[in-house]
Amino acid sequence: MTFQSGALEGGSISILSIILVSIRRWREARDTGLSVQPHLFVSLAQEGCGMLAPVIDSLMHFYEMALRRPVCVGCDGTMSQDEDLLLDLLNGTKQSRDWFRSIGIMGHAFDTALLSTRIMIGKAFALPAEI
Repeated sequence: MTFQSGALEGGSISILSIILVSIRRWREARDTGLSVQPHLFVSLAQEGCGMLAPVIDSLMHFYEMALRRPVCVGCDGTMSQDEDLLLDLLNGTKQSRDWFRSIGIMGHAFDTALLSTRIMIGKAFALPAEI
């Protein structure tokens, strides 16, 4: 099985910026009643990674279920705690298994979504995979 287990590489700051914008666009779509995946796809396609729209949509649903509340997003140059945590989890600087262990099966489901997202980010940005 191939997976992206280490920190995001290959311009990770720009990759994480794209993910942050996507998190905010996801929240915007959910709050305004827009179709989420097409809304995400518009900005992701401009970066050459439109295939991440359903991946991020799914990840964010699982993240809210794991948090047991809506995800809070920041604005302008300020990140919310939820955004900061999710980016740390995606980048591997925090371990999701430890972080969400207390919520049982939902924590496991979120961890699976997180790992799947890391794989798809690796594919979308042609990052080297680890075996």
